[in-house]
Amino acid sequence: MRTYNITAIAKPCLYIAVLLLFFAGAAFSEDVMEELKVEHKNIRILENEGLVPTTVIIKPGTTVIWINYSRDPMEIKFEKKQVTTACRQPINFFTGDDGAYQSKKIEMGAVASLCFIEKGEFVYQLKRREGEWADVDTKRLRGTIKVY
Repeated sequence: MRTYNITAIAKPCLYIAVLLLFFAGAAFSEDVMEELKVEHKNIRILENEGLVPTTVIIKPGTTVIWINYSRDPMEIKFEKKQVTTACRQPINFFTGDDGAYQSKKIEMGAVASLCFIEKGEFVYQLKRREGEWADVDTKRLRGTIKVY
């Protein structure tokens, strides 16, 4: 009757299994990381300068974050082309009666963010205080998000 040293057989098999798991895990994690890759662009709302930058060019799936550095609470409203679909969780945005996203008041030091998935150009304007939307300074308080 033949006897086998199980340790001599099991050890190399265990090493091979660990190596396979390691490389499979590394490939899996790269795929997952690529899938979960989050891109974002910041837009600052400044007291005197207004929006910086006024135009942002992004890929679908990118989150735009507005940061209010001014003393006035601000609101964001999209003009012609409306944002009706977004990925992830929008912050400080709600859908209005027309089904389009509009921001709540963004207080000083607060943020609002929206993840864009639809391609196109989205022109928006900011509103200070309780003024009318049409009264905004078009150069400083209007911006464009270009999604390509």
